Amino acid sequence: MSKIILPLEIVDRRNLRYDQNKIENIMEEIQTFLSKHPNLNKIDLMKHMLLSLEIKFNNANEGYYDDIRLIEDVVLDKEDKTKVSYNKRRRIRNLYKGYKYILTNPKINPDNLRELNKILSKNLLTKEELESMGEYYRLGKEYMFSSSDISEEPKELLDASHIERLMGDLFNFIDKSNPESNIEKYIISQIIHFYLVYIHPYYDVNGRTSRTLGIWYLLNNNASEYIIFNRAITLDKQSYYDKIRYAEEYGELTSFLIYMLENLKLELEKESIIQMIEENSKEKISDLDRQTLYSFLSNKSQSTLCDFSNFYARFNDKEKIGEVYTKMIKPLIEKDIFIQGRETQKMINGSMHNFYFGINKNIIDESNISRLSLKRKTL
Repeated sequence: MSKIILPLEIVDRRNLRYDQNKIENIMEEIQTFLSKHPNLNKIDLMKHMLLSLEIKFNNANEGYYDDIRLIEDVVLDKEDKTKVSYNKRRRIRNLYKGYKYILTNPKINPDNLRELNKILSKNLLTKEELESMGEYYRLGKEYMFSSSDISEEPKELLDASHIERLMGDLFNFIDKSNPESNIEKYIISQIIHFYLVYIHPYYDVNGRTSRTLGIWYLLNNNASEYIIFNRAITLDKQSYYDKIRYAEEYGELTSFLIYMLENLKLELEKESIIQMIEENSKEKISDLDRQTLYSFLSNKSQSTLCDFSNFYARFNDKEKIGEVYTKMIKPLIEKDIFIQGRETQKMINGSMHNFYFGINKNIIDESNISRLSLKRKTL
């Protein structure tokens, strides 16, 4: 049977559903790719990424673009508190502590999910929101803007009277799910991710809680190679929210699942390239090097220093091009990971020309890469 009907309702009493036939090809593509890249299945590697890059991307999906160096400083309590706002430090620390919590593999139930939400929202809620929280969920109304146009009226979210019943359905779904493969576990994790976004049971950090819950489910079910889905959302947030709104309106999850599957495959390809570089490089790769390589692989425009700097600034604190070159590009050129190509006519800071650069093609294998375009990314 192609159409899968889920035991999860939206408020007009329709059950969520998706078309299994339409997602099978991409599911098989991911499984085949992972079978050829067993290093992506290493739990220690995925835990390391969870506590560094994934903090960045989970917060970035809410519009908070923190540099990996800042995240590491905050986690280690080394940041300059006179230059970093309290709320920014709080968001980073909360997510770090939330990830540390789910890494202990607690059972997903109402008490433990509430504990996760308390960790993620610590010192971020207003007094009124705190006073209007029940034992587990919000008791009052909640609104959300559906676009960046602040003149548009915000949308009222699910009425609080439905929350406890639907959350009970979600926990039953989690408990009774019996996936046979890791790719099926990923599908379940994204159904869970969507449904918590739809219910919106809290006053704040619902998005971060839902995506972290998806990761939590994968960790509890030994499918850690799939936890990197947050990255793709950061690069294509409008599509992400469009797919969620469509599923909320029609109860049809197929397009949301296809989006999450296709982007997961792309992220796995990027990660496999970065792993190849780490394995073949004679020098150690830092988390900043990883972030640089990730940004370079994600940028679809031409591969010049200016292109990279402009793209990087979209998802991080802005830095001068000269600083980007000195801190990020030059170290990888010196490690023979990036190869510097021809110069352009454009001058940078009046002292150096803009130039093309790419990954040293001798240290990667492109044979299993199908969705990531490397044609202009290697030299």
